[in-house]
Amino acid sequence: MAKRRTDEHDIQCECVNWYRTEFPSGVIFAVPNCGTRNIGTFYYMVKEGMTPGAPDLVATRPDGSVIFIEMKSPKGRLSDNQKQLQKTCENISQNLYYVCRSLDEFKSLF
Repeated sequence: MAKRRTDEHDIQCECVNWYRTEFPSGVIFAVPNCGTRNIGTFYYMVKEGMTPGAPDLVATRPDGSVIFIEMKSPKGRLSDNQKQLQKTCENISQNLYYVCRSLDEFKSLF
C-alpha cells in the first residue's frame, strides 16, 4: 500500500476549505490523479484524459481567470511529469500554474 502523503493532503484540505469559505461562488476542484488502481481502471481513466503530472487543484480567481495548483508538503518535490506540465503551462501564461506549500502561499494567489 502506498504511503499516505499526510502533510500534502492536510495542506490541500485546509486550502480548499479556506477557498470555499472566502469565495462561495467560485469554482475549485481536485484532479484525482493519484492512488492505486487496477490496470483496467487505469486505462479507462487515461482514455478519459487522465494525464501524468496533472496539478492537484483547478480554481477560479475573483477576476474570472483559471489557475492550476500543485500542492506540495514543505519538503515535497515535483516529479518529472509535473515539471514538464508546469513548463508547458508557463509557456501559455506565467500566471497559470503554481506550486503551493502552505495555506499562506495559497491565499496569496487570490
